[in-house]
Amino acid sequence: MFIDGNGGINKIREKNVDTTEAELQVKQRHGRVFYMRDWFADLAKNNAIATFEVDDERELDFYDMTDRKNDFMYMICKRLDDEESNKYAIIDVATCINKDWEDVILLNYYYYKYEEYMKSEGQDEANKEFKRRMQENIARYNAVRARDGRNLLDKYGYEVK
Repeated sequence: MFIDGNGGINKIREKNVDTTEAELQVKQRHGRVFYMRDWFADLAKNNAIATFEVDDERELDFYDMTDRKNDFMYMICKRLDDEESNKYAIIDVATCINKDWEDVILLNYYYYKYEEYMKSEGQDEANKEFKRRMQENIARYNAVRARDGRNLLDKYGYEVK
């Protein structure tokens, strides 16, 4: 009765395959966002393009933006007109309304970097390299978590309970 009511055994199998594929895509998306957050945090500490200080008035604006619980702010920059110069002006600063929007930005950047790498090294090499980077990322987090007695992360950055 259950089998007939759900379109037969093949339909039930198809639903399970679709669900599994959808779950995998969600996990992979989460892993990519997790990787990008960590990578950007590392770049900020160890390999920033530039650092700067803001005056007290603007510091309040920055503080208000970071209070939205996002990890990043986005500088809107314009190259100055003098073509001989390598100077840029930061015109404004933006932040995302919520984490979902920030995740979209991080995913887009992930795919941009992946495509850039893929063009120079090929798809197979890009797959290997980005998988290797993600595994290193998770291993680093898990070493700290294990030391602190916290739950470890799976290969997609989800906490394993």
